This record gives sequence, C-alpha cells and structure tokens, in this order.
Amino acid sequence: MVNFIKSRPLKSRLFTKLCEELKAKHLNFLLHTEARWLSRGKVLSRVCELKEEMLTFFTLEQQEEFCDLLADDTWCAKLSYLADIFGLLNKLTLMEKEKLVELRHDRDLKLLHMQLSLDEFWVQIMTKYPHVAKKALVMLIQFSTSYQCELGFSALANIKTNKRERLKTLEEEIYESE
Repeated sequence: MVNFIKSRPLKSRLFTKLCEELKAKHLNFLLHTEARWLSRGKVLSRVCELKEEMLTFFTLEQQEEFCDLLADDTWCAKLSYLADIFGLLNKLTLMEKEKLVELRHDRDLKLLHMQLSLDEFWVQIMTKYPHVAKKALVMLIQFSTSYQCELGFSALANIKTNKRERLKTLEEEIYESE
C-alpha cells in the first residue's frame, strides 16, 4: 500500500493533499528500504496512524483490495501487532543490537532455532546472550498471555453467539431423552 502511493509521484502528492485537508497527524509516508530492517517499524507505525486517511484515499482510487484490508479488523490487529514488535526492536540498546546481529549470523544457533520452540530456544541461549534472551523472553511471555486471554474471549463469544441457539432448557432436554 505504501509503495503504491510512494512510488507514484502523482499519487503521493494527492495523498499529501488529502492528509492536509483531513488535518492528519502526518502528511506522507516513510519509504521502507530493505537495507534497514528497523525502518519497517517506522513504516508500519505510520500506516497505523494514517489508516483512516489511507482508507479514504484508496476508496477514491477504487483500490478495493486495499480498502478490504484496511476495513478488516483482524488484518489491522496484525498490523498493529507487527508495528509494536518492530517498535520494541527499534528501542534496543547499541550493545543489544550488536549481539542481535551476531546472533543472527551464527549458523549453529540457526540450526538450534529450527529444532526448538521459540521459548525453548531463548532459554537455551540465555548463558551466551543473557540481555537479548531476557528481553526476548519478556516479550514472548507478554504476548503469549495476551494470546491466551484473546483465545478465551473468542471461545466465549463463539459460545454466546453461534451456539446459543442450540442450547435447550432443562425441560426440553428431559423431554427429548424420554
């Protein structure tokens, strides 16, 4: 979506004008570059902040595929999740960034990562990379617990809506069993 706007000068100028008229927080996007993976977080954050303006722009441009994505609550939740993750990665200290780069290029750790679950992997390398592993585990625990809560709420909502029609009173259950 960002590239659709930023790679076309006319579309970029039109989007800027739309943002000015709507008094948006930002007037344009940052262009993501593959060379700097940390720039992804800034781009994703900007997309989250300009979501409504983008929806208006893509509606005017008749880009239904983009409109459908921006109107989808699940997709937007995933976008926000990714923006948060990359935002946290952007806040790593200088030493942690260096350790993370070192960790990324270690072939033995790549093999270990493929063999273990994510939490087991970080516990396993805690002695060699204590600061990075500790931060990773804190992040994993945070999102796993919120995931469990969301899973429970989803199950409850499913029971209360879809299955509610099928619930019978005690008298109906007794009558059918006879």
